[in-house]
Amino acid sequence: MKIYKPDLILSIGITLFLCLACPVGSVAQPKVEQKDKPTTALEEVVVVGTRRKERLAADLAVPVDVISRLELGAQGNSNILDTLTSILPSYNVNPEAISDAATLIRPVSFRGLPADSTLVLLNGKRRHKGAVIGELVNGINKGAQSVDLYPLPGIGLKQVEVLRDGAAAQYGSDAIAGVINFVLEDDPDIARLNIQYGASYAGDGDNLALSGVFGTHLGQTGFATVAFEIKDAEPNSRGSQDPAAQTLVDAGNTAVADPVVIWGSPEVKNDYKFVFNAAVEAGDSELYGFGNWSTREVEGSFFWRNPNTRGAVFSDGAGNILVADLTANGTGNCPVIPVVNGIADPTALTALAADPDCFSFNEIFPGGFTPRFGGVVNDSSIVGGFRGEWNNRISYDISVSAGRNKIDYRITNTINASLGPDTPLEFDLGTQIQFENIFNADFSTPVDVGAASDLNVAFGMQYFEETFQMIARDPQSYVVGAFTAQGFGWKGDTDKLIS
Repeated sequence: MKIYKPDLILSIGITLFLCLACPVGSVAQPKVEQKDKPTTALEEVVVVGTRRKERLAADLAVPVDVISRLELGAQGNSNILDTLTSILPSYNVNPEAISDAATLIRPVSFRGLPADSTLVLLNGKRRHKGAVIGELVNGINKGAQSVDLYPLPGIGLKQVEVLRDGAAAQYGSDAIAGVINFVLEDDPDIARLNIQYGASYAGDGDNLALSGVFGTHLGQTGFATVAFEIKDAEPNSRGSQDPAAQTLVDAGNTAVADPVVIWGSPEVKNDYKFVFNAAVEAGDSELYGFGNWSTREVEGSFFWRNPNTRGAVFSDGAGNILVADLTANGTGNCPVIPVVNGIADPTALTALAADPDCFSFNEIFPGGFTPRFGGVVNDSSIVGGFRGEWNNRISYDISVSAGRNKIDYRITNTINASLGPDTPLEFDLGTQIQFENIFNADFSTPVDVGAASDLNVAFGMQYFEETFQMIARDPQSYVVGAFTAQGFGWKGDTDKLIS
């Protein structure tokens, strides 16, 4: 039985109390959503695939998939990444069990192309990219910088529009794979609250989520909706024991974990998401705004460091345990402890630990160690603008948007071997920040050319500012310590000091 953290339980309790305290009249009737709105394909209004004012799906020259809120909710998963994987055949997201920073922001592959080949929109506006550039990720997403879709709570979406064919012709090279537009809920009468719990048959990977969406009227035709999600996801492990680790266990080493490599979904905690969407009539125009805020803490696993053979940490590279002389003048007379068939003499290691002039990392990690890598991901965005139509039939949409994705990396249960026995066991590695600022001015007008329908003329402009920032944090995570002279932590220009 899993015991959830008090902060999550407290947040769920407060939200339930507030919802139960709401006036009964503010709750929408359930029949409105399913019985009174049995829309057909002819009534589906979309944003992507056209610049005309009449944006019915049936009128488009190219097909656009429209995934409704009912279909999204039927998947039983509040994570929009996994939800779309179940619906769209050409949309793939890997679990990324051990993939460095890709574990924090999972890259998407759409139509067999990298993540940054798909243009992602939110309410028809460009969504900012995440702060991860894939380095140690598998497959085609190596080097790709994807949009972080995780901050969008599925309950806050009205529909998802997917354009494949002809996307690059209309939207440019950013849309080689296609366009995915996430449309936020705009029903002022909506009121929904969901509680979800799930676990694996193996008994791990518990997930508990509370989500809700609520709307209200603004004036005669305006609306405002807010959606949130609070979630806690425990990790799971599907790794088998490493054969080298099993050799140590068979030799009597009781400090070796089972399994040493935790291969499975990472732990996600302190996961909070919030989105809002609003529009109000202002004279002949409509003022609108929407945005999001989210934070989550992710922790995954790295590979195991063998306590007898890991070079520049436990091993000297010549088949012996790497031993540091702690004396100022090198007179410690430290012993040579050979490793035979992957096993070091446990008696010799015990004697080494009792010698104040000599040191080995076997004293700290007798069973080796598996670093735990992760960080805190913060994502926020805000969009505001106004739209309408002038008397000369020119439609306009002018908006300003800003989006920011920030990752603070952290690693625990590891060392900077070059610092010897003075090394910390956890580090704040650094920060990456992606910021985008966009100004859009879009115009379109129908022109009568004597054909069956008017010729639509569209024009506009965009100012796009994008910055990517990297900030170094804990100096002890990269400093070259004094023990490099004895072979610890540094083997060449391409190797890392963090082990």
